[in-house]
Amino acid sequence: MKSREEAVLETLRGMQRFLDDNSALLDGVSSSGARKDLDDIVAQLLGHAVTQVGGHRTSQAETAKQQQLRLTLRFDHMRPIAEIARQKLRKQPEFTKLSLPPDKFKGAKLTTAARDMANAAEKYTDVFVQAGLAADFVAQLRTAADLLDESIGMRGKSWEQRGGATTGLETETTHARAVIRVLDSLVRPKLGGNDALLRQWDIAKHIHRARKPVSAPSTDQASAAATPTATPPNPASTTAA
Repeated sequence: MKSREEAVLETLRGMQRFLDDNSALLDGVSSSGARKDLDDIVAQLLGHAVTQVGGHRTSQAETAKQQQLRLTLRFDHMRPIAEIARQKLRKQPEFTKLSLPPDKFKGAKLTTAARDMANAAEKYTDVFVQAGLAADFVAQLRTAADLLDESIGMRGKSWEQRGGATTGLETETTHARAVIRVLDSLVRPKLGGNDALLRQWDIAKHIHRARKPVSAPSTDQASAAATPTATPPNPASTTAA
């Protein structure tokens, strides 16, 4: 959630508190459609914020998980097959698919290469098993590729959810400004000449934006400001001397 959206949410919640605290005076406003819209927007903003944060955390977790799954797939499953194929199956037509792919292969490219390797190695199961691999080494390779693909899909889904939540926050923030104007037009006549409550309402409905911090001057700038500028000699005094 951006600072602007946080400011809008805080303003809306302040308006809710004001309307609740003065419900007796603002009875018509408290039961109006504008108040319902206000409550709905607050709920939507909170929901989108939770989804946005959750999507971000999920994508981070899946990124870390993918790194481990990628290493497991490459070094625990594909590398032994590639080494045995180099010794035993170099002259076979499937040898290219039995080779370890480049390090730059990640994500779907790596899982595709792993499945190609599994299909090619399946024809020579006896050779690999005799060399020391487990009898189900092909199934293990495919399972490792599936796990990596599953993590990739989960991260993509979290990105989509986060993007949808971000769009929802922007939409509801825009809608909120219109609701603020409508409620202001309903509240002010109810408050009449009550200056204290009008002041409270003005503060409640005002969207406070975070101020940007003022950057401190650099060391060079501070030194330049502290060093006095030399005064040039007066030409007339020089001539007289």
